[in-house]
Amino acid sequence: MLEAEPANFLKPKSGSSETPNSQVRSLWAPGTSLARSARINPSDRSKTFQRHRRRAELGLRPSEMAVRAVNLSIFTISLGADVAMNVTANYSDGPSIAQGSTGTWWVSGTVTVFDSVQANFFCTLWDGTTVISSGAALLGANVPGTISLSGFLATPVGNLKISCRDATNTTGLIKFNTCGNSKDSTISASRIQ
Repeated sequence: MLEAEPANFLKPKSGSSETPNSQVRSLWAPGTSLARSARINPSDRSKTFQRHRRRAELGLRPSEMAVRAVNLSIFTISLGADVAMNVTANYSDGPSIAQGSTGTWWVSGTVTVFDSVQANFFCTLWDGTTVISSGAALLGANVPGTISLSGFLATPVGNLKISCRDATNTTGLIKFNTCGNSKDSTISASRIQ
């Protein structure tokens, strides 16, 4: 029944007449979790046995097997008002998330930019220090456009945010409600580790 070397707790105690096979068979005794799972879904009986066998080979008793809980954080923030980009050399902060400084994060966001005259827009997804992603757009007068950015970052040193600048004029805006849904400039972050 067992082809591999049994784990220590499956080896017979000195002076015992039990064999590893009889111990494994006792795992399948009526009323045990293996017997119940086999009764519920007979096609998984072999898989369940193999899983318990692998655990036994590692020397793990059922009471020593632990389940690790993972608490993943998910944030989504949208701008509540337009943000002016009134200095061509400086980035203005758009949507921002205060996620803390631990873990690895997947961040994704979109901003809608606008100017009443033709303009060059540059946007950066970052934590204030490390650039995760960046993009640019050249838009005509009174034509809104979107820039989407995404990427991973481990242990951010500041808030995750999208910052933009209008490199041509001092009249550019990061819009919050061009389409009427109040989600035109949004950032989302998920802690993945």
